[in-house]
Amino acid sequence: VNDKALPHVHPCATAGLYSDAAEGQYPCKEGASVSSGRSCTAQCPEGFIPDYPKLSCFDGLFRPVSSFSCIKAWPTIAKGLCKAPVLTTANEVPGQAGCQKACFD
Repeated sequence: VNDKALPHVHPCATAGLYSDAAEGQYPCKEGASVSSGRSCTAQCPEGFIPDYPKLSCFDGLFRPVSSFSCIKAWPTIAKGLCKAPVLTTANEVPGQAGCQKACFD
């Protein structure tokens, strides 16, 4: 008999990750909880993007942050219509929300 207890691996509850989530909507596409070792795909209301699009669950705690915010997304310019660089939300790097110049042509 092995006297050593196996470490408990707890899932992460998604409640509280995003305080403005709509009634009945989970902050993560994965639902009410995320298994340890898995990721939460953050979701926001239409017209907004998460400042941290992916959060990893490790033994009951989300990382790199314990919550995320939804920030207003800038509209994209249709391909071929851009005459000069426009400002768009920089969401390619998690946690680095801000603006960057981009031209979609």
